[in-house]
Amino acid sequence: MDETEKEKRINLFKDEYFQLQTFIDSFDTKTLKIKAWSITVGMSGIGGAFISHAPVLLLLASFSAFVFWVLEYYWKSFQYPHFMRIDDIEEYINGSKDLLEPMQIGKAWEKYYRSGGIKRVFTIMKWSNVMTPHIYVLGCGVVIFIAHKFCLVTV
Repeated sequence: MDETEKEKRINLFKDEYFQLQTFIDSFDTKTLKIKAWSITVGMSGIGGAFISHAPVLLLLASFSAFVFWVLEYYWKSFQYPHFMRIDDIEEYINGSKDLLEPMQIGKAWEKYYRSGGIKRVFTIMKWSNVMTPHIYVLGCGVVIFIAHKFCLVTV
């Protein structure tokens, strides 16, 4: 490959790289909304349990936090392939990857999204930036419910 062709490929990769970064940033904005709704719904449910003296609301609040956690996993799983493509581009640019075709966001996304199986699900769900704040709301509701059952807290 001559220098002109290599320079064209690098420019295509640069454009693709910045487009991927834009995708990732837009996903992060929506992730913050998922987290905000998780806290709002979950903590409202916990507060509502005390106001209405209905301990079952503690479990419902915990369940809602779990549902938001799963939603965030799915959102992150859609974002994850873009990170993998960025890694590929960086490896190509720094010379540690020999062959890579530019302008392949769709194919690369499909390849990485389909890979990993159930192990990837649990890996992503355990990431601290994915499980926070959902795990805390879930845990808070369950702990207060158990404390209520052992008469340690009055709901």
